[in-house]
Amino acid sequence: MIQEQKAKIRKELVALRATIDVERKAADEHSVAAGLFAIIADSSVDSRAVVASCATERSVKGDQNGKNCCRRSGFIGLYDAFGSELSVGILAEKLREEGYQLAFPVAFEDGSMDFFSEEVVSDAHRNAGQVLLTTSQADGRSRFDFQANLPAYKKHQRAQTDCLKLVEPEQVGFVVVPGVGFDKQNYRLGYGAGYYDRYLPRLLPQTPLWGAAFSEQLIEELPTQEHDVALTGVVTPEVVRAGAITL
Repeated sequence: MIQEQKAKIRKELVALRATIDVERKAADEHSVAAGLFAIIADSSVDSRAVVASCATERSVKGDQNGKNCCRRSGFIGLYDAFGSELSVGILAEKLREEGYQLAFPVAFEDGSMDFFSEEVVSDAHRNAGQVLLTTSQADGRSRFDFQANLPAYKKHQRAQTDCLKLVEPEQVGFVVVPGVGFDKQNYRLGYGAGYYDRYLPRLLPQTPLWGAAFSEQLIEELPTQEHDVALTGVVTPEVVRAGAITL
């Protein structure tokens, strides 16, 4: 029953998101990027910081209100948008400019998911036919192009990531989480494959988890199940413009 409810909401929200015009989409992505960067900077997620330990366990389908979050060093987990998703490309460039380490998710055919750094650490990508690298505007360094080589809408084999550095869950200090929809209790609705549902509980307790969304994607309440993980919060353009986040 809940799965049917989720499927109905998912279909409606994807259709609604697709109606957002290009001009507004670009403006909203700038607003959300500014909001998320302010949160990340305030969270002391910095490669030079000292990793803090937490005694509590991450709650599944529990309260993740973000209070008393551990201040930790680590990679910032982002995502490559596809289709009509809100892009965090502007945020990625700003973070690179400020010296943050970024990681991107890769979904595998066995149902698992891991984050990998942008750095190419071997020539294995050439053997796999992966020769496309992207150059960051922020510092001019070449990085692995996840969108071109390992697109988010496909499932991949482990061998395709042999050229990349695996980022262990305990090395992730902050995650920007994509989704089809979010609610006011900070639960998210994904595409139904469960990759994030399985990955998020593997992170260190209290790792900040923030959703990025257009305002149309935020609804009053989503149907939830025991495996659903509540995020720390959700950033929408309206949240930023209303001054709820100090920029």
